[in-house]
Amino acid sequence: NTTLDRPKAGLDVPIGNWLRTSLAEYAKSVLFDGATRDLGIFDQDALARCFKEHSERRSNYGRLLYKLLQLGLWFHLYRPSLAGGQAREERRFKAIGATRGEPRRTVFFVSGLERGGAETQLVVLANGLASRGWDVAVVSYLPFSERSLLDELRTPSVRAISLNAPRGPLRYASIVRAASVVRRLNPDVLVGVMFHGMITARLLGRLLGVRANVSSVHSERHGAVRERLLRLTRALPNAVVALSNSLGAALVSRGAVQRSHLHIVPNAIDIKGFERMPSGSYGKRALGVENDCFLWLAAGRLEIEKDYPNMLRAFRLIGNRNPRARLVIAGAGTKRAALKALMERLGLTDRVHLLGLRTDMRTLLAASDALVLSSAWEGMPVVVLEAMAAHRPVVATSVGAIPDLIANGRTGLVCPPRDSVALASAMERTMRMATETKAAMVEAAHTRLRRLCSAPHVLDSWEALFDQLLEPAA
Repeated sequence: NTTLDRPKAGLDVPIGNWLRTSLAEYAKSVLFDGATRDLGIFDQDALARCFKEHSERRSNYGRLLYKLLQLGLWFHLYRPSLAGGQAREERRFKAIGATRGEPRRTVFFVSGLERGGAETQLVVLANGLASRGWDVAVVSYLPFSERSLLDELRTPSVRAISLNAPRGPLRYASIVRAASVVRRLNPDVLVGVMFHGMITARLLGRLLGVRANVSSVHSERHGAVRERLLRLTRALPNAVVALSNSLGAALVSRGAVQRSHLHIVPNAIDIKGFERMPSGSYGKRALGVENDCFLWLAAGRLEIEKDYPNMLRAFRLIGNRNPRARLVIAGAGTKRAALKALMERLGLTDRVHLLGLRTDMRTLLAASDALVLSSAWEGMPVVVLEAMAAHRPVVATSVGAIPDLIANGRTGLVCPPRDSVALASAMERTMRMATETKAAMVEAAHTRLRRLCSAPHVLDSWEALFDQLLEPAA
C-alpha cells in the first residue's frame, strides 16, 4: 500500500491518477478482452462502474483497479496450464459414478490458523467431516505458529498445509502456489474461509473446474477494498454460507452475495464438552478475585472490532455503583497497550485484568458469573455459544448473528453497539436479576443453542449442502 500511494519515478503522480489516463486504457484492454470475459472471473458490469466512477473522480478505486489489473495479467499468463487442469477435472467428474466408493475430498482455504472464532469453527468442521469419512485438507496462507490450532486438527485424518505467505495483501505468488496445491489434492469441494481464503477458492475453483465452490463468510464487515473484490467475484462460488439470517440479509443488501447462492449454517459447538464444568470458586481464586465478587468475563482478540473501550467505559459506570464487580478480559492483539492506557485513565486497573491469550475457556466460564460482549461488528462469536453452553448469562451488542442467538430478555440481554450507557444498564440489570429469573434465562438459552448450533446438527447441514452441490446435473 505504501508503494501504491507514493509518487512514481519522481513524477509526483500517484497510481490512482495513472488509472485515470493512459494506464486506464491498458487496464481495460486486459480486463475487458474476450479471454478474460470468457473466464467469467469478474462481474463485468461492476467493473465498468468502478472504472467510470474512478475516471469521473466520484470515487477513488485506484488501489482496487491496480490489484485487478495484476490479477488479469496473472490469468493471461497462467491460463493455458490452468485450462489443462480444468479439462482433467471435467473428465474426472464425468466418471464420478464409477468412484463413489472413494472418500469425497474437501479442501479448506483459510488466511491462518491462529486462535480465533472463524479458525476454531474451521477446526470443528474439518474434524467432524473427517470423522464422517471425508478426505479433508486445510490450507493456510500464513505459516503455522506456536499459537495456531494445528494441534487440534485430528491428523492424519486431516492434512494441514501452509503456503508460508507473508502477512499483508493477497500476493500473486501465493495464488500460484495455491493453484499447485489444489491441482495436487484434486478436491470435490473447495471451501474458502475468511477473506484470503474466499478470494482464492473463488478464483481457483472456477479456473480448475472444482465442482463445489463454497465461500464461508464469518464477518459482516471486510473493509471497502475487500468488499469491492467480494462483489466483483460474487458470481464465482456455487454457494455462500452465512452464519445467520440477519448476517445473510446484510450481505445481500450490500450486493456482496447473490441471494440465489446464499445458505444459512450457524457456527457449531460441542455442547457435551460443557456438561461437567470445573469448580467456579477455585477459578475465581486463581484469577485473584474474591468469591463474593461478581465476575464479568470478556474474551476475544484485542482488536478494533471488539470495541473494548466501549466495555471499559460501561464498566466504569457500573463499578461506581457496584464496587464488588470485577472484569477479566481474555485475548491477545494489537490494541493491548491502548487498552492498558485507557484502563489507567479510567481508574480501572484494580478492578479490570487483561489475562492475555487463554485456551481454558471452560475454566474461565466456570469462574465467571456472566459474559459480556461489546463488539462494534461481528459474525457469530464462539464465546457467546460457549457461555450459553455453560449456563452463563450473556450481555451483548446487537451485531452480526447476536439477534438470531439472543432473544432480548428471554435468552440474554442485548443493547445497541457503541453505547456505553446502554451496555452498563444491561450489565447492571443482569447483576440485580433474581436467581430464579436468571436460571430460567440461561436454561432457555441452552435450549435455543441445542436447537441451532449443536455440532451434529451443523455438520448435517454442511454435508447436505455439499451433497446438493455434487449432485449430477439433471
